[in-house]
Amino acid sequence: MSHEIKTLESRSELLEQFRRVSEPKLLIDCSDSSPNQYKLIQIDSFTAGLIDHSFGVPIQIDSTGDPSTLLIGHESQLDCISVSTAKVLWTFKLDSVFFQFKKFKNKSCIVVIEETGVLVLDYNGNKIWSYPTDVITDYQITDSAVMIKTMDEKDLELSITTGKLLS
Repeated sequence: MSHEIKTLESRSELLEQFRRVSEPKLLIDCSDSSPNQYKLIQIDSFTAGLIDHSFGVPIQIDSTGDPSTLLIGHESQLDCISVSTAKVLWTFKLDSVFFQFKKFKNKSCIVVIEETGVLVLDYNGNKIWSYPTDVITDYQITDSAVMIKTMDEKDLELSITTGKLLS
């Protein structure tokens, strides 16, 4: 699934360009926290407008494996969107700033790294497990584990399937 992300300078500029786009389209407005990020996201024939606060972390976009659904990680949340109906199927609100997600089709789960923790969701947006941490400074996701380093210098290794410490 190829996509193009266009960064715009203001809400009004985004809304003007969004109005010109034909259906299907969806506006995701998380502007309750003084937005500083205005993105026009085009994926095939679908367009999404995103208004939120970036906290300096880029958004992440990927399909769920099903071409009719899309995952967007941004601000402090992960959204699953139906491309065909232009509706949000589910939203998972994080406890801190979104960093990255990685899908595991064989495990039917999504590993999500946020500023102060790791969690695993199923493809319906239900939390399987979570592990809160101090501020994460570095991380690596493998096929079986998540390794994280925190601001308090702790190195942790968590099982993707159980969320239990491996080391």
